[in-house]
Amino acid sequence: MPRTGLNISVRLTEDPAAPWVERSRWLLIGLLLCAAVAVVFVGVRYYFYPTPTDVAMGMPHQNHNPQHGGVFFMAADNIHHLEGVMVQPETFRLYLYDAYTVPLDPDSVKETRGAIEIGDSEQAIPMTVGPDGQTLVTSLGPKLAFPVTITLKMHLPGEPPDARPEVFTFHFQNYTQVTNTPATTMPVTTSGAKP
Repeated sequence: MPRTGLNISVRLTEDPAAPWVERSRWLLIGLLLCAAVAVVFVGVRYYFYPTPTDVAMGMPHQNHNPQHGGVFFMAADNIHHLEGVMVQPETFRLYLYDAYTVPLDPDSVKETRGAIEIGDSEQAIPMTVGPDGQTLVTSLGPKLAFPVTITLKMHLPGEPPDARPEVFTFHFQNYTQVTNTPATTMPVTTSGAKP
């Protein structure tokens, strides 16, 4: 190569920070993976395994257990819950709750409209507000025979007047052994097993 009078020399040196940069990248990736696993773990734990403290802290839809030993449902509006019990004398009682499984106030119960049909009968029996103001009740008559299937068609509070009723089906093998009877209602004598 001919001489040009230009002397160029290139010296390659390793940047002392380069290994730390590479290690930092892997450390950051590891931390992000750990954080993602922790978020998934905590989410699954609180969604599928709520504690009584979680419920008390106001997490909706964490308590879907019957509060009175009856048959419990969540309504399609994702707001209301309801529970039906069969008590003597031949009475179907319906407890109404909000998203936190707290009983509805009497004004909301008054807005609720419902009727039941027994077995294959299409005769609608209307439900009325119970003496406690927090339940709906109806008498089924002295000819009630177990097992019995009750179909409830109801309009929940806040629904538009022209909304289709929501349908719930309750199966009872015997009278419900009612638990947690509210203090505002008269004690009910029951016999038999849970449905």
